[in-house]
Amino acid sequence: MSDSDLFPAIKALTEEVRHLRHEMRDRPIVGALNMAQACKYLGVCEMTIRRLITRGDLRSRLIGTARRWRISDLDDYLDRCIDTRGAALLDPETARKRINEITGA
Repeated sequence: MSDSDLFPAIKALTEEVRHLRHEMRDRPIVGALNMAQACKYLGVCEMTIRRLITRGDLRSRLIGTARRWRISDLDDYLDRCIDTRGAALLDPETARKRINEITGA
């Protein structure tokens, strides 16, 4: 494959990834976290989670009367949490360890 062929191939692959990410976001919730698990994952109290939902900073699903969170929604929130020095508040490795502790995986 020549260099001139790479750009269209990369562009097509990028579009496919975007499409798949969009489809994944709309899939039914499987293995969603409850309030206590989401609090542990983010390292915050329940009131903070409720404030984040009210402000529209954190996506959640209401299933019956119970709120549920996808790990990807919590990760999206964490990705947006940058302190004033530009350092992430929770690095991805720490987040993964925390979710494994919470879910027992």
